Amino acid sequence: MEPFIKIIGGLFAVAMLYFGLYFTFKPIKAVQSLQRMKYKDTGEPRKIEKTFSIVFGIVLSLIGAYLLTIVVLSFIYPV
Repeated sequence: MEPFIKIIGGLFAVAMLYFGLYFTFKPIKAVQSLQRMKYKDTGEPRKIEKTFSIVFGIVLSLIGAYLLTIVVLSFIYPV
């Protein structure tokens, strides 16, 4: 059961890292996809929305990298 939980945690960390990098490096597409989900229409994102997307992406990427590091270390050094 323990390796299964570690694998699930690793997948979760990789997903967070992926979405964080997506929000960081493609802020316009990320904001427009969120607009499409909420309003069923898109517009040109303002500068504050792009900036917030980049900041949110960086934070999400850092959390994902941290969790992925913990998962990798738990496989290398099991308790």
